[in-house]
Amino acid sequence: MRTLLAFFVFAVLCLPANAVLLTQENPGAFEVSSYLGEWYDFARTANNFQDNTPERDGVKYSGCFDSTAEYKLKNSKTITLVNTCYRRGEDGSLDVEDISGKAKVAKKSHGTRLKVAFGGFVARFFQRVFTFGGANYWIYAVGDKNAEGEYSWALVSGPKKDYIFVLTRSLRVEPEVKEEIVKTATDLGLPVDELIFNEDR
Repeated sequence: MRTLLAFFVFAVLCLPANAVLLTQENPGAFEVSSYLGEWYDFARTANNFQDNTPERDGVKYSGCFDSTAEYKLKNSKTITLVNTCYRRGEDGSLDVEDISGKAKVAKKSHGTRLKVAFGGFVARFFQRVFTFGGANYWIYAVGDKNAEGEYSWALVSGPKKDYIFVLTRSLRVEPEVKEEIVKTATDLGLPVDELIFNEDR
């Protein structure tokens, strides 16, 4: 396995009825337990870690597709995660990358703002030192809950709103759900025009 480095805030009107905004004033609407479990990378803005095209042993590989992220609660202040990326070689081979990390829950955020660092203890230590605690990972909005009590989708970005990860519980969603996600992201001022959807890869 090779290393993959994977890695809200104002109220707006006319949002889809099922979307839950996790604003600075209303972080208590978020339930960490409903966010845990496996997510699929439904859409994202391009980034250097997933959209590069590496060459290994003379074989060129695609950017990541069908990426997943799995979250587990370690304690009230820490969430563990594993990000997995799949790449297709020009020779038809499949390459899998994954990396584990830990997310520290920011104070008074009710779990909506995380500081994430990846790799082993030493790697995480230096990441937190040089990034003032870790990479910012803010959960801006979530969709309604599915039958299992899990949020059906989530919008993730950072304080500058210069990237997006759209997470869903399956690789495909109904057109009306996709429309809801895009509208919510648009109303939040996230860079929707730069989104790359998994279905288009």
